[in-house]
Amino acid sequence: MNSSLNGLSAWIALGADAAQQATADAVELPERGLAALVLVDSHPSCSVDWLFHRLGITQSGTVRLLDRLQTSELIVRTRQPGRREVDVTITAAGRRVLARGLAARSRALEDLLAPLAAHEREVLTGLIRKALSHRGRSRGDADTLCRLCDWSACGEACPVDASVASTTDEAG
Repeated sequence: MNSSLNGLSAWIALGADAAQQATADAVELPERGLAALVLVDSHPSCSVDWLFHRLGITQSGTVRLLDRLQTSELIVRTRQPGRREVDVTITAAGRRVLARGLAARSRALEDLLAPLAAHEREVLTGLIRKALSHRGRSRGDADTLCRLCDWSACGEACPVDASVASTTDEAG
């Protein structure tokens, strides 16, 4: 591995660590708690099964996480009559926590980018978008990758969405 790749690896780790720590401090939730809020907010009335495939924890771990989020009044779970699936929806309080978490993440990443001039940020952003959109992903893998993203920020121009090779949602 050359020193350029070592530097890239260190910079990515630094950014990930800073963003995760700032976010956890701002919302007093573990990363997966915030990830659950992001995913539930971006996919209203998603199922527990759909969610557990994207959080990277077991189904029972997902249920326990949702129990804590519901006890904190950040989400609600409902079962529609005649259906087995349980729908998960974010609450107004959950949206406030989510907004604080995403704002903290943004501040941490802005600090990471602070040494770069505006044109350098544009170049870096363009290169990252290109790299993210290159590899073919499943829809579920793309959702997992974006589990800590501000989904409204990308809109239709999401580079990870552009990388989805299969529209089949193997998570159900």
